[in-house]
Amino acid sequence: MRGATKAEQHWVYWIRLGVPRYPARDMWLEWGVRILNEDFPGLHLNGGQIDGSSQAYNTWFVDSDESEARCAAELVRIVKERAVPWCASFGTSDALLAEGSPLRAQARGALQQALSGQVNSAGLAKSMALLGRGGAA
Repeated sequence: MRGATKAEQHWVYWIRLGVPRYPARDMWLEWGVRILNEDFPGLHLNGGQIDGSSQAYNTWFVDSDESEARCAAELVRIVKERAVPWCASFGTSDALLAEGSPLRAQARGALQQALSGQVNSAGLAKSMALLGRGGAA
């Protein structure tokens, strides 16, 4: 995974950076939360995403130092203004299990199992691999 993670005891917040493919010249960010016990085969896009179509952020760039620096500053601004507050709003197991949580039913069940001390070894291995923390996805 090309991005960053922040681990809690039973879940990990993740932010993934999208690298443009030529000829596109816009970066994108997406973020979410992954329950470590969960064995879903991918990361749920349960947080947010910002790309070049955003009206509030300009993630487009051209091949110049100034343009690339502006794009990098915009990516940092997105993380500070959108991703970090989103993660903080779901910073407890109660918030992740509550109505309005971004978690799907399977992920909520996996979190409840983890909170009761049940470890899903296959799910944990899958999560670590998906998040770039060892193992094979």
